[in-house]
Amino acid sequence: MYADISFKKILNLVTIISLLCVGLIMPIVLGISIQDVNPLNIIKPEMDYLKYKLEFYRTQNPGIVGFTTLLVSKDKQEDSLKDTAESVPVLLYHGVVSKSDGSNIMLDDFKNQMFALKKEGYQTITLEDFYLFIKGQKILPEKSFLLTFDDGRKDSYYPVDPILKTLSYNAVIFVITERSLTDGEHRSTFHLSEQELKKLLNSGRWEIQSHSSQGHNFYNIDDNKNKGHFFSNRLWLENKNRIETQDEFNQRIFTDLIDSKNELENAFKIKVTAFALPFGDFGQNSVNIQNAPDVVLPIIESVYPLVFYQIWPGISTRNYPNPSLESYFIKRINVEPTWDPGYLIQKIENGGEKTLPYRDELIKDSGWISTWGNNTLEKNKLILKSTEISSGALIFLDGTQNWANYRFNSKVHTIKGDVVTLIANYEDELNYDSCVFSTKYVKIEQTVKGTKKTLAQRKGDSTFVGTTRQLGISTNNNQLACYIDSTLIVKSKPSDTVKSSGGIGFKIWDPILNNSEIEIKNVSVEPITF
Repeated sequence: MYADISFKKILNLVTIISLLCVGLIMPIVLGISIQDVNPLNIIKPEMDYLKYKLEFYRTQNPGIVGFTTLLVSKDKQEDSLKDTAESVPVLLYHGVVSKSDGSNIMLDDFKNQMFALKKEGYQTITLEDFYLFIKGQKILPEKSFLLTFDDGRKDSYYPVDPILKTLSYNAVIFVITERSLTDGEHRSTFHLSEQELKKLLNSGRWEIQSHSSQGHNFYNIDDNKNKGHFFSNRLWLENKNRIETQDEFNQRIFTDLIDSKNELENAFKIKVTAFALPFGDFGQNSVNIQNAPDVVLPIIESVYPLVFYQIWPGISTRNYPNPSLESYFIKRINVEPTWDPGYLIQKIENGGEKTLPYRDELIKDSGWISTWGNNTLEKNKLILKSTEISSGALIFLDGTQNWANYRFNSKVHTIKGDVVTLIANYEDELNYDSCVFSTKYVKIEQTVKGTKKTLAQRKGDSTFVGTTRQLGISTNNNQLACYIDSTLIVKSKPSDTVKSSGGIGFKIWDPILNNSEIEIKNVSVEPITF
């Protein structure tokens, strides 16, 4: 045993010395600038790889002191392949840093997250795997995820690659071509150069896609030099002393999208099919374009079949197959620097498809996502309440968006507030159906693109504040019904057009700010069979 360890130590030392020689000599032989290929960027990753390989093996095999090849728990691997994925999460990172900066994840935290995912049986997939899955043309293992990095930064690649190599993981990096592929004023040593990107591609662990050409900057959007995003605002044309026309805006962003695609395809001889929106802005932050998302997205989707963005509160975290579409708007989970490995895994698993019948005794968080207001889970109760600047709150349960034909019941104790609402057929905060309960009325309400419509209403006959009631809503064959203590109160007409599927949630409201609060004691959802 001791002879074996000594031999391996010598072998590792010889490997490091060899790498040092290669790192110093090869740039000179190839005529590559030291700025583009720093010898330390060749040596350190290999040293880190050896370190991570041993570290990960030791976590799997406590007490082992010698270096050996990476082994992954056989049971975890087999478990991850037993079931097929119904949806796929996409993780988003930017830089991976050695010193906390408040916005990017620390290297040790990233390593621990990836190690934890691997030990739980999670495996990365390629962009092609993901695209075929979304199109309904490929089956993937249940614990599949797509790993992505934005901006084409050096600190996305160099610290991360040894970890990917250790775990047999791969990733997609979205590149700003203006900063990586040009020699102009916007070329930055903070971003990967063309030579570095070629090295990255040659590893087989990375894929390159577009993050725009010039679109990751702030530009003047009026004559007062107010700044705005490139892809969601008409820009101020200084030389013409006016704001650009809508046609000029359309042509500008289309040209940028085409340019970045062509620049990447020509430089690396690859196929570029995916675009990550700079700042995650597809028009929702527009200042000077009315209904900007309806303008921006069709232009982007005419060039790229996959458009990636960061999810915001109020929508589910997973991506589901939809063979009927030509292009896809892909949700990404932006991993926060404060998340530990356990929280990240919980976040991923909470977004997985939940099955009917469903019970939640609120012992732990099962994926309740807040759109606005506050929610806390304590002592087997989910507490939902308004804030000092809000009149209510809204939450929904992730992983329920494909449910159809069900009855949703919950025991609710109202502490204060005018209205308690049970939500069904939830798509997002602007599109859902609901039963609205108050002392004044019980009504069925439909919300479409933020506009509310009452489908049926009955005068309220119960006192809610200070009481605990069993509230219910059913959605079945495009008909809704509301219940109190298992008694049918009101139902919609069969001719009403409502959503046929979607998730569940709660909403509270009161005309007075910060005057809404309920305790949710349990949740049950039963399928309605014909």
